Amino acid sequence: MFNIGEKLTEWILGGAKSFVEGLYNINFNFLNYNISLSNIAGTVRDLCDFSKLRIVLDNGQSLYSIISTVNQSLVSVGLSLLTLFFMINMIQKTMEIERISWDKVIMEIVRFFVFKFLVENSLNLLETFLNITNNYMNTIANNLNISGSSISIGEAIANGLVTDSVWGIVGGVIVALILVIVVIATSIGILVPVVSVMMKVIVCLAVAPVPIAMGISDYGRGTAKSFIMSVIALGIETWVIIIITKIYLLCLVNSSGTEITGLSSMVSQGVRIVFTNSLYAALLSWGTQKVQSMVGGN
Repeated sequence: MFNIGEKLTEWILGGAKSFVEGLYNINFNFLNYNISLSNIAGTVRDLCDFSKLRIVLDNGQSLYSIISTVNQSLVSVGLSLLTLFFMINMIQKTMEIERISWDKVIMEIVRFFVFKFLVENSLNLLETFLNITNNYMNTIANNLNISGSSISIGEAIANGLVTDSVWGIVGGVIVALILVIVVIATSIGILVPVVSVMMKVIVCLAVAPVPIAMGISDYGRGTAKSFIMSVIALGIETWVIIIITKIYLLCLVNSSGTEITGLSSMVSQGVRIVFTNSLYAALLSWGTQKVQSMVGGN
């Protein structure tokens, strides 16, 4: 027999869940990326894909074109510094006449041309490293099923807070309204470190000729190596970010195991989301620092 009360409750329950999901469905465009607080996993994967730097923006430029323009402009600066440091090295060696030899002079000349090649081709060199790490990132993301179809924060909160009773519907919506600011703040705390990785890549690729040129000097001998390893570490950081994202998705989906009911259950589910977001942000901070120290960057 058709039950109007059950159908009405079902309709209200569906509407309440849709309202809660919509409450957390925040999307905006940032450069050539779609930032979605409701689908953090899909957003993070897009941000970790360095190939998207070539996408043309509304003004007809791309982030990669800006990188290329600045990099080529600084090549002349890098070559000037390279020549200056090379001359300083040679002058210092000629002052130690008893220790100078033809083989040392030849090695200095060879080092000069090696660094000259690195300065002139710094963008292509670093881009090659990033393309390799980017391919592995996509492989890891595909194997872990990180995609835009993953569960959203809004869905996790709606399923955890809103239940099929009058109090469950009203209380769930109220708790969702109270938690929205905290959840949005912690979600932003997740995305900012990921966006910063992309920004670091842009800056590093653009200014690459200068730190690489400084590597020829005696006091800056490790500068070029450290800089190159830092850029490689940025690519490897995306692997760590994808792994942490998979853990985050599992935490969003896994909401079972609580025996409490009522208001305590609603608050607990809300705190679970905030805790999951905070854990994600903390792991991102730890992971990026660990990769840099492990690879030898700075």
